Amino acid sequence: MPDTDGAGGALTRREARLAEPASLMHRQAHLGPSQARTFLTFPIDLPGGTRALTIRLRFSPAQVTRLRNLVTVSLFDPHGFRGAAHRHAPEQELTVSLREASPGFLPGPLPAGLWTLELDLHAVLPSLRGGLDYVLEVIAHPGAVDDPTLDDEVPTAEAIEPSAPDESPLPPTPSPTRGESAAPAGWLKGDLHVHSNHSDGRWMAADIVEYARQNRLDFLALTDHNTMSGRDDLRAALRRAGLPTLIIDGMELTTFWGHANALGVAHWIDWRVAGPGGKPERIGTDQDAPPTRVMPEAAAEVHQHGGLLVVNHPRSQGYPFCTGCHWDYGDETAGYADAIEVMNGPWSNKQNTYALALWDQWLNAGHRIPATAGSDSHGVSRQPDQLGFTFVRADLSQDGILAAVKAGRTYLSRGPSLEWLRPLPANDLARDATSLAAHLGDLPGPADVWLVADGRRERLSQPSAAGEIRFELDAALRERRWFRLEACLRGKKELLALTNPVWRVD
Repeated sequence: MPDTDGAGGALTRREARLAEPASLMHRQAHLGPSQARTFLTFPIDLPGGTRALTIRLRFSPAQVTRLRNLVTVSLFDPHGFRGAAHRHAPEQELTVSLREASPGFLPGPLPAGLWTLELDLHAVLPSLRGGLDYVLEVIAHPGAVDDPTLDDEVPTAEAIEPSAPDESPLPPTPSPTRGESAAPAGWLKGDLHVHSNHSDGRWMAADIVEYARQNRLDFLALTDHNTMSGRDDLRAALRRAGLPTLIIDGMELTTFWGHANALGVAHWIDWRVAGPGGKPERIGTDQDAPPTRVMPEAAAEVHQHGGLLVVNHPRSQGYPFCTGCHWDYGDETAGYADAIEVMNGPWSNKQNTYALALWDQWLNAGHRIPATAGSDSHGVSRQPDQLGFTFVRADLSQDGILAAVKAGRTYLSRGPSLEWLRPLPANDLARDATSLAAHLGDLPGPADVWLVADGRRERLSQPSAAGEIRFELDAALRERRWFRLEACLRGKKELLALTNPVWRVD
């Protein structure tokens, strides 16, 4: 009896075989700790007529004591990047098709030819097994004979291009009661570091929309690990909610030796860079391992696309606790990075204090590099009052906001406003200036405001209420090169807000 299709029509044996999934690869292997922070690549010869591609990955053990192994999947079609699954699950099934794809991946035509599947070995920990074991499968799902999605009927000449940034936000709609950390007049409030389920986030687009609403965010950068696939979902969710929050294009370059946000870039940026002092080389233990380059070259590509490179949480714990979370590249970073994140997640994280010290070191070396804040949210925070945001004086556009960030026309805050009045933000201080002035607002209580000069707290003001703060510059202070302000609750060390520095004219 012949096979039949769903409509009752008969299929020939050849047609039935064409409709069956085909295994393109099945690999079982062991990885040792020495292979950590390298890549494995596998060529996949995708046949014509494929309507969907499924990748299955399993590895064990998932963790050793309290540390987790991390093996992630990246996928490239003959034209370039098709997705990344940067998440800790030790068992994953990932699918890419014309109209749908697993989070982290891009839907679109599946052109026949040579694809590349890559395992990114972020963490391979010593264990009783001497590392970890993995199983990797790739399955092609052919279309029916009359399937209109066959690739000889779908244009495949061009690579998939990401959508344009959302430069025309929706009109404002009624919002919840204005919160303590709403942006003051003339300023915009945003979060420059947010993750979703398109990488290792625990929340989806609708949850991020609610986060933006509750925090009255004017802008938000979705910076998933090594992919930019989630922004269309988020923009659509914002439109459905009638929320005017502007989404800034971005992705977090999650390298083995440091994490950095590429902000304002609509294209995938190759994050596979050599370690400190390394030279471009091909690394890995399998054939055709991916080419790598040095970090300044990745930064140059970000700049070529009009974006900013922000060094993230530079003094967080690194390998094996969190691969690349500690910035292992040296002080030369300040020569090619556009900003440094000094307020990451809850301010109480000790790594923020160390990041602030690194920033001071770079400023004292003469690098006019501004600082940013980012929640680095992967889900609903347990310490929402501890999160810092970046406030910018700019028009509500991606270009305007990024220009303000690069210029340091910003302040970082967990609530209060703290803006320069004399000189204005990002303006130079005249050589003969004898005072500095700023405005402090939205205080949760009595405050200490410190004048920091060349990295040292030099003067203290204890305003009894919001308003203008003035610091007189004596002869010694007039010899300092740069100044910033830091606001804390009276008698406390925790920062509430800080400005970017103003520089004295040489």
